[in-house]
Amino acid sequence: MSSNHRNKVNLLAFLEIFSKEGGIQSYVKDIFRGYQSLASSKQVPPADILLLRDDRSSINPFESEKLKFSYLKTKPVWLGRLRMAATLLLLLLWRRPQQVFCGHIN
Repeated sequence: MSSNHRNKVNLLAFLEIFSKEGGIQSYVKDIFRGYQSLASSKQVPPADILLLRDDRSSINPFESEKLKFSYLKTKPVWLGRLRMAATLLLLLLWRRPQQVFCGHIN
């Protein structure tokens, strides 16, 4: 493992992965599988993953030491957006991710 991966993370942000099924959701789950495999072999750092429209009741087989999920779904909807923006800002400032990936944002 290279020394620049130590204490580093990647940050991924998505709208909705587990509460809805479709082509994009299937594609992102494939990304999670691949990322999990690479993270297990220490080829990539762990990842913080933000999910705007999923909640903790969603079935998530990818939650692990290497993939940490934040479920940000709220009622009212605007509050979830605010929470996502605040969480994203805090993670950018405190964790200083190596890379940030944003999935399918309309």
